[in-house]
Amino acid sequence: MGETDPGAEPRRRLSTRKRLAFMVITLSVLLGGAELFFQVRRQVRRARKPRIPTRPDPYTGLALRKNARYERADQNRRAKINALGFRGAEIGDKQPGVLRIACAGGSTTYGLYASDDDKTWPFKLGAKLRERGHPVEVLNFGCPGWTARSSATNLERKGYALKPDVIVVYHAYNDLMSNLEDAYVERSQIDDPEQLKTPLAVRYFEYSALLDFIASRLRKGPKEALKEKKDAFREQNVEAFKRNLKRIVRRGGEEGARVFLCTFPTCYRPTLEQSRADQVPDIETWYELCPMTYPNLMKGLVRYNAAVREVAQETEATLIEIKETYPMDVKLYASPLHHSDPGEELVAKYVADALEQSGALKAK
Repeated sequence: MGETDPGAEPRRRLSTRKRLAFMVITLSVLLGGAELFFQVRRQVRRARKPRIPTRPDPYTGLALRKNARYERADQNRRAKINALGFRGAEIGDKQPGVLRIACAGGSTTYGLYASDDDKTWPFKLGAKLRERGHPVEVLNFGCPGWTARSSATNLERKGYALKPDVIVVYHAYNDLMSNLEDAYVERSQIDDPEQLKTPLAVRYFEYSALLDFIASRLRKGPKEALKEKKDAFREQNVEAFKRNLKRIVRRGGEEGARVFLCTFPTCYRPTLEQSRADQVPDIETWYELCPMTYPNLMKGLVRYNAAVREVAQETEATLIEIKETYPMDVKLYASPLHHSDPGEELVAKYVADALEQSGALKAK
């Protein structure tokens, strides 16, 4: 008993290095399988309930997916993203005698609730100006979630290469939503766009469907977020917003473009109760997404529009005043800030009238 068989070979123990390698391989296979599962799950969910075709972007945080298609038949909404990653038709070489107009903004320029590409205000702007005898081409540089800094970076990395003669900037709301973020101020102070590029490891976390699923389970729900509205407003972030706008004006001028800055209309009522009573479209959803209290939201809308006017006065940019006279009729809106098809048409008219009156449409 207890004696070993002299004929048996002793068991070989794996070295620490081999055991570690085996563990790494096993873990990699498990994580790879999980990632594959959640990537497939993501695609299936997108097919069932399509979302705006965005992707993580190392410079702007997110961007539109090139050559993507989006359709929500239940909401009568569809969109086509071209090969350059902008909404609308493909962009060819600039034609002689044709004025090229670039519209820079977030989801309100992209046309989040517009029923089709030809219902967005940038498309309508081009149609109106051509009807008035102006040979123009209008490019939609809007992307949901973009701030003025995002648009500045996009213009410098891709937009200026398309040689726009006119740039129409329609920003304020997303910048206001970033009013409490230190990173917004920091990014406004960075001169070289390459310094904005996120590291490769961070980009993996952004692309991973597995990590996105885990994060979605850790995020707080909307009801919790509503209870944590910040009763704060930071003027330093307004100054950062102005800095971003001035960057577009300065760089646009250096590239030979004339820059126009639009004030930003919404149909928010002075109080949340009044917005609810007047049936402002989707008020609950969009207020849930706001990090600050309703009074500070109202204060912010006034202050950011004032900042747009200040930049126009302090630079060579031309102001397009939309906010002061644009109707607050809820029929012109599909959300507190996004326009319905008739609203998109009216924004296009405001911009077309301003461009025409400015003399910027004269052939160069």
